[in-house]
Amino acid sequence: MELLSINQSTVTSLFWAGNAEQKVNMFKATEMLVEKYQFKGWPTPQELQSDKQAFQHGTFNKASIRSLEIYNDGVIVRAQCNTSILEAFLNDLEQWMEAKVGWKRIETHRLNRAYGSEVLVRCDDQVLKFLSVYSAAASEISRSLKSHTGRDAITYVPAGIMFAADESHIAGIKPSPFRLERKFGSDFEQSIFYSAAPIPTDDHLALIKSLEKQAIHL
Repeated sequence: MELLSINQSTVTSLFWAGNAEQKVNMFKATEMLVEKYQFKGWPTPQELQSDKQAFQHGTFNKASIRSLEIYNDGVIVRAQCNTSILEAFLNDLEQWMEAKVGWKRIETHRLNRAYGSEVLVRCDDQVLKFLSVYSAAASEISRSLKSHTGRDAITYVPAGIMFAADESHIAGIKPSPFRLERKFGSDFEQSIFYSAAPIPTDDHLALIKSLEKQAIHL
């Protein structure tokens, strides 16, 4: 497996910022936050009074932070980098928040962190080999298309897999499905796959490698 790009990584952290010893007001804190992480976009004075404050296009340890969203019960940070960098960013943000602003992290949720990882990878073309049992169903799609639309025969093949949890039995943050599918619009011979997972980037890539290895040895 070859990592081609990280499309987007997301880390959600739930907590309440307690006012242990407020050192600056909200407007000054916003100014300091923008300066520290070099954000190019920040909330207006009116938006600072709302339930969501969004900051865009910042920098942390030479990595670009696409967005930081601050809510009453936590934060969401997004970027095109490994989730480990986003975790380091959140740790740095919390330490700065307590030291410079006087707001301390107070835990409010037992399950207080969630991840999103979206990547493009090049896999061995056999990674979906075990889906060949559905080849008859794929052929039926082609036959139906020809019958009802007059199109020449088009070869359909299984193009992806998805694992999902039953959200009706999950409390709190709902983890998104895991998906591995051929990149839409790409030449199948290039073996480029899009994948999304509710786990950290490194674990996500390790899972794809594991699927690839298992498929090759079928």
